Amino acid sequence: MSQINAEFGRGNNLNAYRGTSHASGTFPSGAISFSDFYGKSIPPSGGTFSPDGSTSSGSRVLVQDYWYGGTNGSAFVSISCTQSASWTWTRVSGQFGAGQVDGSTLVASGSGTGNTASFILGTQFNGYRIAEFEVNATSGSNTRYWRVFLETEYTGCPFCCFTPDTLIRMADGSEKPIVDVQVGEFILVYDEALMSNVAVPVSNVITRVDRPMYELTFEDGNTLRASEDHPLYVVGKGYASVAPAPGYKDLGLPHPLEVGDQVVNELGVPSRIIGIKPIDYTGTVYTFGNSRFYANGVLVY
Repeated sequence: MSQINAEFGRGNNLNAYRGTSHASGTFPSGAISFSDFYGKSIPPSGGTFSPDGSTSSGSRVLVQDYWYGGTNGSAFVSISCTQSASWTWTRVSGQFGAGQVDGSTLVASGSGTGNTASFILGTQFNGYRIAEFEVNATSGSNTRYWRVFLETEYTGCPFCCFTPDTLIRMADGSEKPIVDVQVGEFILVYDEALMSNVAVPVSNVITRVDRPMYELTFEDGNTLRASEDHPLYVVGKGYASVAPAPGYKDLGLPHPLEVGDQVVNELGVPSRIIGIKPIDYTGTVYTFGNSRFYANGVLVY
């Protein structure tokens, strides 16, 4: 596995790659060529379109790129046509940085003419961004269809987050919305070595957009809106999340979170989960570099 990972240019960190359907044999013959495969892109950063008399059925070919690591960067997809083509594109979700079709500025939707369509999605420090485009290229009577999916993530921070109104237990016992908590402010954190709560300064505040979010309801009437992968402490189980993601900070793979699990507050008082449901939330979400803090009165990682 390490040799395969090295070949793909991702070290031994393929577990961090969030995609599921890449390079899986789903590319129709003739629609995509692995021209950049040995350039160590996962999957190939571009596809070629050869108007050779075959016409696609209209089903979209997935072209996906993912940038993971460092402090700043961008995912990049370039689709090339061997002849000049008429391009149309529409952003169907997410945010993006910059892009172009034959030198033209890429906007949420538009058209252009040329041999190449390029899509770039930039990320900022401690950032997470995602964008999806539907792209068509027509040359003569032949049309190809693509679904361009771009995603970037900074490696130094977790994926997990909370909605901005989530109340964080501060070191002085008060609560403050996570959106208002600043780096250096002291929050209450559970120290497993000391088996007690301690005051710890916030190391960094991490923000994202477009995370899959869930609302958790507890038997004491409390609620918490968290991303699908953020772990909560569960009595008798350890840390668990709705959709466990491997390698979150130093935790490893959390357990699955289920209705009936009991979470605890800063006093160690348990409360049972009575509801878990997805919510439609596309705004900015927040978390800290710190672990084992209290969000809406719940011990989270």
